[in-house]
Amino acid sequence: MIPGDYLSKVYAGFLGMNIGIRLGAPVESGFWTYERLRDVYGDIRGYVRDYKHFAADDDTNGPVFFARALEDGGGEPTAQTVAETWLNYAREGVGLYWWGGFGVSTEHTAYLNLKNGIPAPRSGSIAQNGKTAAEQIGGQIFIDTWGLMAPCDPARAPGEERQPSPPAHVRHLVDRHRGVLRRGTHVGTPDEPRDDRVLAVVGRAPLGRRLLRGVRD
Repeated sequence: MIPGDYLSKVYAGFLGMNIGIRLGAPVESGFWTYERLRDVYGDIRGYVRDYKHFAADDDTNGPVFFARALEDGGGEPTAQTVAETWLNYAREGVGLYWWGGFGVSTEHTAYLNLKNGIPAPRSGSIAQNGKTAAEQIGGQIFIDTWGLMAPCDPARAPGEERQPSPPAHVRHLVDRHRGVLRRGTHVGTPDEPRDDRVLAVVGRAPLGRRLLRGVRD
């Protein structure tokens, strides 16, 4: 049974994620080592930079927009349905993704592939884009909401979790995040995994089992 306060807990978590994004955005580059942060900002107790306007990025907008594929796809979307969601809701070169250039940004590269008629999941594959572009980070955060949309029902999530990322990220990287998504089905519920139970849930995913062995070792 889905708890009555489930939506408020998910909303609170989403706000927390956005606070973290806003806090870390000015110091995201590799230039900001721990030592530089300590020397420049000292004991950080709030945002380190003021913005007149702060534009949300794909960490925020992506999970929200990509979840629309569930509705637009009639309940159980395919990789191509999600690809169409990318094209329908993203403005080329403006907002949402890091538009860093073809072959540089995973999302930009996949978007251009889709636009030019290369279907998903090939649009984000190693065969199409090379290993470096296809294995950039990002797949996990794009599928976070898919786990949250299946509360108390981890068995339902695997059918959905393989779909959102393939337009841009190679499939075996998405597999690595399956444990995270499965855990997402329990967030804010009485079965929310903690401590050793987190490892147990992660261990249900194929590559999660190998990760679990590494943690235990």
